[in-house]
Amino acid sequence: MSVAITPRVILRSAATKDPCAPRTTTRSLLGGRGVLRALRALRMTLSPLATLLPLLLVGTPLMAARAQTIIDPGMTETQVIAKLGQPLSTRSYKTFTYLFYHNGCEKKCGMNDLVTLDSGRVIDAVFRSPSRRYSGTSSSPRAIPAAEASKGNPDAPLSVPAKTTSNPKKPPYVETGL
Repeated sequence: MSVAITPRVILRSAATKDPCAPRTTTRSLLGGRGVLRALRALRMTLSPLATLLPLLLVGTPLMAARAQTIIDPGMTETQVIAKLGQPLSTRSYKTFTYLFYHNGCEKKCGMNDLVTLDSGRVIDAVFRSPSRRYSGTSSSPRAIPAAEASKGNPDAPLSVPAKTTSNPKKPPYVETGL
């Protein structure tokens, strides 16, 4: 698909008394100094864009790769906070510490990003934010896209595992024969 560009040269109108009133004329691409001026103006206008466009196209994936924060197993709480900032919330239980971080998809994902520490060292992390990654093996299953989750039958009855029936005559403990 080709687009024909007809340059428009803006001249001051001599017919009006207002010197700021523009008058637009269209000139042929085949000749005239107005065409050359228009092409130079077009080149000067597009020149910065032509320079920046390749940088933007090539630089965007590189910047995204650099922008990803990686948390490694064994990092201390101080190191995690230095990389991710102050947590949204912190919880502790015995030797475990849980750091919760805002990820921007709490409603969609159903959770905050989570870093779990045991005795002050990272043992697990669950990240839903694309700007964060855990280099160890996360305990979280992979995120399931909505299209994949909707493949099930929503009208199917809930299946509950069958209850194992124990022998009512035999108690659950062993008699020793005393």
